[in-house]
Amino acid sequence: MVLFVCLKPDGEVREVDKNINNKFGLDETISLQYLKGVIDNKGKGKIIRLHIWDFCGNKIYIYGWAAGNSEILSNHSLPSPLNTQKYYGDLLCFLVSNDSIIDFTEGFYLDFFQNNWEDEPCEDELEDDDEDDDEVKSDEEDNDDVDDENENTIEIVLTTSNDELQLEPEFIEA
Repeated sequence: MVLFVCLKPDGEVREVDKNINNKFGLDETISLQYLKGVIDNKGKGKIIRLHIWDFCGNKIYIYGWAAGNSEILSNHSLPSPLNTQKYYGDLLCFLVSNDSIIDFTEGFYLDFFQNNWEDEPCEDELEDDDEDDDEVKSDEEDNDDVDDENENTIEIVLTTSNDELQLEPEFIEA
């Protein structure tokens, strides 16, 4: 059994757990005979591979139809280069690692497709982000030192009342 994602035209994201035969391959087109009961909305013609994205050492394959009627026009926003084209019917997404189809969950879909898919950090990039966080913490600690130095200062607020200038101490430490 393998999990993959089926994107329904109305915007629904469905995880599909299917026993896919060894003859099932992620070629330019895929055979729907292995996907009976999965696809409810078919476009016109054959289902084709729309794109392959590289993502954190894995590949994401997406299949669908580039032709169909408006009733089954997909509501899903897809990453570049598919973001400017229209797709019809159910879209199928598979995750591949080391030439094997692996589980592709709805959570992974949400991370990749909806959360800055083009700039999604991989593990190597996450390490760089940790270093940046350390720099921010260091800057914050430096600011804390400045605040400690300023504890003994007096802050004076100028106000005008009845055309007279008054000095009022806002904070005076005894």
